[in-house]
Amino acid sequence: MTPVEVVERYLETNDISKSEPLIAGVSGGPDSTALLLALHEIGCKRVHVLHVNYAKRGSASDEDATFVRSLATALAYPCAVFDARMLPEARDTRRGFQHQARGQRFAFFEAFAKETGVRHLMVAHHADDRLETILLQWQRGVRSLSSFGIPSDPERRGSLWIHHPFLSLRKEDILDWLQVRAQPYRRDESNDQPLYKRNEVRGLIGAYLEPRLPNASVNASRWITHMQRVVGDLTDVFQDHYVASLPWLKGARISNQALSQLGREARSHVLWQVIGRLRHVQRSTQLSERLLDALSWEAGKRLLVHPDVLVFQTGGGLDVVLDPAVHRPIAESTYTSSTGDKGRLDAPLVRKPKPGDRVTATGRPTKSLTALLASAGVPCYLRDGWPVIADGGGGNMVRPLRPRAWPNAWHESAYFATDLFDWTSYNEQDTATRLDV
Repeated sequence: MTPVEVVERYLETNDISKSEPLIAGVSGGPDSTALLLALHEIGCKRVHVLHVNYAKRGSASDEDATFVRSLATALAYPCAVFDARMLPEARDTRRGFQHQARGQRFAFFEAFAKETGVRHLMVAHHADDRLETILLQWQRGVRSLSSFGIPSDPERRGSLWIHHPFLSLRKEDILDWLQVRAQPYRRDESNDQPLYKRNEVRGLIGAYLEPRLPNASVNASRWITHMQRVVGDLTDVFQDHYVASLPWLKGARISNQALSQLGREARSHVLWQVIGRLRHVQRSTQLSERLLDALSWEAGKRLLVHPDVLVFQTGGGLDVVLDPAVHRPIAESTYTSSTGDKGRLDAPLVRKPKPGDRVTATGRPTKSLTALLASAGVPCYLRDGWPVIADGGGGNMVRPLRPRAWPNAWHESAYFATDLFDWTSYNEQDTATRLDV
């Protein structure tokens, strides 16, 4: 298949309309040049061309940027160039710069997507790139099949979906297609030098593997795609049966009993899949090992895997929560009520709970706030930060805010304030204006 046919089939398979705005990451090399031409040829009209100039090759880097701008102009696509020449030098010269450059590149893509609202990024990794990645991961001892190679299916990073439509093509296929079209492209001579480990692996594949096994990269890519999708389907079945959404938060609860029935690798895959649906988190061997130990944690132990993602052992399961308010302090602010519900409180304010806080309701005895929240099923990692309306003059009589996603019938809901509180949109810097919804 040609690059045009591959890209068209990929968009159809992933239900991406040709009229939808897309980002194309274009270096000016043969792979990304072919990707951009293929998108244009199949009729994608709203493509934003993004290029990063690292200025590592002097004037040649500037010529790359000029080439990309000219190509985008010829195709009537807007183009944005990020100048990364001010980035600090990486310490590890064998892997450091490439790792740093990749991080900067995707940070630029994500920032652009957030500013413009574009949801899909197309990049030109192909089957040979995937084989290189597999060999490098083998060397590092990566064991999880789900993270092996380059992902077959779209990968989510925040609001941006990353797509690799060329994974079924070899480098040779792309070069032949460009040659037939007499299409120029930029060449980075540093890719042929053993400056980085990936370059060494690329050289070994070209010198020893391709002459003896000419279809190795395509066959390896097909095998990885097949196995990742099998694992993905099994994970989806597991999540449908054993992963429940949380009533008051963006997150999920995974049954300890169900997790304990899985092998170590399957357990790791499920945990990362659940986390990945909430937020893109960079995997690491150390973090993976700590997550796999979560089944043996005592109830109440927690682990921040990202500034906004918390994993908490409840005793019966693991809660994976996306909510900064879970572990950040609530800022005190004046309470303004849309319902006039102040109870017996004078000059009320919103604050976090304090030791000794008690709750009262008309015609009912006072109760310990901690006991009330526990009986309501509020997870213990939320109780210390649950917003309460308190007396501005002091004292320990409070009224907790009622969550928006409250169970329809709960016998002690009278102890809670009438105003609704939504954990999923809460921001401790804007308490007063967020509560009255």
